[in-house]
Amino acid sequence: MLDVNRLFLLHQLSLLGTISRVAKSQGLTRPAVSQQLLKLEQEVGLVLFERSGRGVQLTPAGKQLVERSHELFTLLESMEAEVEASSRRVSGQVRIGAFGSAVFGLLPLTLQRLHQEHPGIDIDVHEMESPDGLRAAAAKQVDLALVDDLMDRAALIGSLQMLPLCVDEFLAVLPAQHPLAHNAQLKLADLAQERWDLNHASLGYNLLLLNQCRAQGFEPKVRSNCRNLGATLELIKAGRLVSVLPAMNLRAACVDVHLKVVRLVPPITRQIFIATVRESSRRPVIAAVIAALRETAGHHS
Repeated sequence: MLDVNRLFLLHQLSLLGTISRVAKSQGLTRPAVSQQLLKLEQEVGLVLFERSGRGVQLTPAGKQLVERSHELFTLLESMEAEVEASSRRVSGQVRIGAFGSAVFGLLPLTLQRLHQEHPGIDIDVHEMESPDGLRAAAAKQVDLALVDDLMDRAALIGSLQMLPLCVDEFLAVLPAQHPLAHNAQLKLADLAQERWDLNHASLGYNLLLLNQCRAQGFEPKVRSNCRNLGATLELIKAGRLVSVLPAMNLRAACVDVHLKVVRLVPPITRQIFIATVRESSRRPVIAAVIAALRETAGHHS
């Protein structure tokens, strides 16, 4: 009979790419993980992975075993959810992975709600870009991840449930004294001659805006690359830069009179999802967090 724990290690290896990362994720030593994976290969009588550069690559047999194991882990998750639901307790630790805008724009109010309604829930927040959050959710490094649709997620859909949360719109941000600041709305091309701030670290966001600009016939003149929203807004206020930023960020930032936020036509949007392993949303503690996130997102929309 196949060992479930060894199957899970193979599943993690398919997501994390190296034995070292799997070992770190599970609190094990690298030799211990290697030994368990070797025993799994002996059980099935097949080579399941091969070394590829600094990482490993699953063989066709390994990929097939991982795909089939999704059904098993979904069943186990369902059984765990049923056990927790029978106790009717809404308490315990929930690990959330979220990209920066969601951490800033959604989580503070969500955590306040949870503290008031479910004080027994202990939230652990990890900031990570959407591809990393999706991978972490699939590998059960986090219990749920807030992700956007500015990425390829097809490879992980088999083990994940994607729950729509809200739509986030991107808005132009200019100095209040900018000649274009009096407009009720702008075309992206209206900013073609401006100096831009773009956060290169957020790959999906950066690629989206570059492609949108190129579709309107120009290459943005990027003069600043700030990950920190406060730094971006201060540079814009100084009158030297413009940017296009998520409304989710701007609502939470309390934009002051030195800045002007203008809607774009046609609008540029992204869909925000809650990613969890299948069936885990039935756990009372996870369901409570999802409900609080939806309430917060609905309040902001």
